[in-house]
Amino acid sequence: MGTETNKATMRRWLDEGWCKGNVDAADELIAGDFALHGAGGQVIQSGRQGVKDLVRDWRRAFPDGQMQVLDEIAEGELVGVRLLWTGTHLGPLYGVPPSGRKVSCVSIGIDRVRDGKIAEGWGELDMLGLMQRIGGMPETQFRVSVDPALEAPTRPGPDPLPVAANKAVVLRFLRMLESGDLPGARDACDAGTYVEHDPDTGALSLDPAIQADVQLRASLPDLTFTPDAERLLGEGDRVVVRGSFSGTHSGLPLFGAPASGKKLVWGGIDIFRVSAGRLTERWRCSDTLSLLQQARASGPYG
Repeated sequence: MGTETNKATMRRWLDEGWCKGNVDAADELIAGDFALHGAGGQVIQSGRQGVKDLVRDWRRAFPDGQMQVLDEIAEGELVGVRLLWTGTHLGPLYGVPPSGRKVSCVSIGIDRVRDGKIAEGWGELDMLGLMQRIGGMPETQFRVSVDPALEAPTRPGPDPLPVAANKAVVLRFLRMLESGDLPGARDACDAGTYVEHDPDTGALSLDPAIQADVQLRASLPDLTFTPDAERLLGEGDRVVVRGSFSGTHSGLPLFGAPASGKKLVWGGIDIFRVSAGRLTERWRCSDTLSLLQQARASGPYG
């Protein structure tokens, strides 16, 4: 099936299942052996029934919950989506009692649509921000007000280069950050227009964004990002890349926790915009909650 048909399948499931609570639509739209994968590739949710249960749990917590598609990028069988979940917290969610608060949560996901059914998924959501908003955990020192662009639809840019060329720019930028080649990383971007949208830090221009990466690497000196080459997809001027981060906490304190020597692993999915061969925009979504929990397990907050 074509990419537009695959996008329509995703939109239909998000509307029927997540917005309307019609989980029986999964019988038509979700493969029986569906698998949701975590950062390390492990299956964290499996089967059509597991998907129904997941939706029921969230709609029990947010009976008025709505899922808005902010961006969608499709290539082959893969569909990448940037989503905004909004709702009133009126039921328990992962052990957190109802707060009555109206909240929102951004996420980025990649799904494989095969023969008209959603067969696999990979996703990251701002669970740390959501837990803080519903009172499930205290605010952390780095949390800032929400960047409005995180919750706004994306407008595709004009005259994109071939997708393969855009992917190469993204991967080169990530490799340069990892190797510490900061001039090379800057050169891969349009310094005058680059903006990074991150639930953890808000909107950052190029130099503050690179500095945030430098600060993280000061805590995790051997930090690496392993891209998932099989889930790298692009359309028009945007590229979706997922992968896993890993690093040893042997440097500066992280989230207030002193260095433990422990290897920390977490996942992330980003959407990049490439304009005329340079990066101009980035939307990030990482499992910062897992990172915080791992860091503090060996520190004063464990």
